[in-house]
Amino acid sequence: MVTRILSTESFVEEKQKETELTLYAKVNDFEYFDKVKTYREIIQLQASLGASQNCRCRKEMRYKDGIAISETPNYSFTVKANGKKSRNLSIKTEYNFTVDEDFFQYFLETADTRQIKKRYTFKVSDYEFKIISNGKEKDIVVPYLNFEIDIFEKLNGYRSNWVKIDIELDKAFAYIRENYDNVDDIVMSVKLSLLPMALKQGFIEKEATAEQKKCLEDLWKYEFKDTLGKKGL
Repeated sequence: MVTRILSTESFVEEKQKETELTLYAKVNDFEYFDKVKTYREIIQLQASLGASQNCRCRKEMRYKDGIAISETPNYSFTVKANGKKSRNLSIKTEYNFTVDEDFFQYFLETADTRQIKKRYTFKVSDYEFKIISNGKEKDIVVPYLNFEIDIFEKLNGYRSNWVKIDIELDKAFAYIRENYDNVDDIVMSVKLSLLPMALKQGFIEKEATAEQKKCLEDLWKYEFKDTLGKKGL
């Protein structure tokens, strides 16, 4: 899939913790992912603080070459607020705190939802962009982009074949700012074919059709997370 986007809002001078392009796609099977030995295993609890804010608590184990990096999980608490609205991008400010297992268990009793997922990061080198400067297009190459792919699971082992993909853009935008002058806009193509696994039916979250939005609503309701009752049950 190749989808062209235009990001006029890329160079807003604000403190931004996270600028990402989010999309979703399907995998035929998990054969490739099952062979990948470096990933993050995450249990994420979430509660809403209002229309534009939410908080989450994570229990995370990191694996490298199939071996846990640490014997004990990392626990973190995050408050995330939406930033400046963008047509294509997810721009958020995060405040992160290190917590412990006791805090995680307390949060489990009050959280609204739980996600269980494995996160895989793939680096795509020499990614092509276009910049528009003084009304003219110029082809450029950014050293790399990171693609984070989340596979969602259930407690019973079920895995959704829909995956969430976040393309991290902060470093790419910083590279363009540092190396090119008078940039008005950035044009990029999302090329899922550059990733090492087969993906299909991909679409960008903020460009979803009515049908795709309904699909996402169902995925988040039934497959990507569980609604929690009292004491995380």
